Amino acid sequence: MPKLDQCHEQVVRALQKDGWVVNTPYSLFVHKRRAYVDLSAMRQVNGTRQQILLVEVKCFADRKSSADELYGAIGQYIIYRMMML
Repeated sequence: MPKLDQCHEQVVRALQKDGWVVNTPYSLFVHKRRAYVDLSAMRQVNGTRQQILLVEVKCFADRKSSADELYGAIGQYIIYRMMML
């Protein structure tokens, strides 16, 4: 399981304040391949529907390596999106 970013708890608190029930982490499993998403959150809408949100938390705290971190984050997003299709 991957290491959590240092701003992880701030993101969890913000989602909880907005009414989301947060669970960590969420595992995507497709064709014998597994990927971990940092957070999954759920909330009821109109009392009947349930919204599900998957969140990959990225802080980009170090300005010197932020471009590399951004490229990595975009790559993770593309992989997660392909796994959910």
